[in-house]
Amino acid sequence: MKKKVNEKLVDLMIERGKMNREQSTLIIDKGIMIYFVFLVIAVIGLITNYLSLINFMILIILAFLILIITSIPYIRSLVSEKKKLDELIDLVKKNNQ
Repeated sequence: MKKKVNEKLVDLMIERGKMNREQSTLIIDKGIMIYFVFLVIAVIGLITNYLSLINFMILIILAFLILIITSIPYIRSLVSEKKKLDELIDLVKKNNQ
């Protein structure tokens, strides 16, 4: 009985990890979309002389900042999930010995 409960707990932990990873993926997807929108606006604005070179550079820098900021939750999620899985694997190995 206890073994089944432990298996269910492991399954639930894996599901939670998948949910966290999916949420982080959605955030980084939105960040990539905004990044490309900023790049397109900056390039079109520079080509049509609607933006000055300073405004163009500001948009490019903002695009990279958005990309960096939105990738932080994804990286943090992957690192914490890897750490939890390593601990879980060690625990299972320890219990099977």
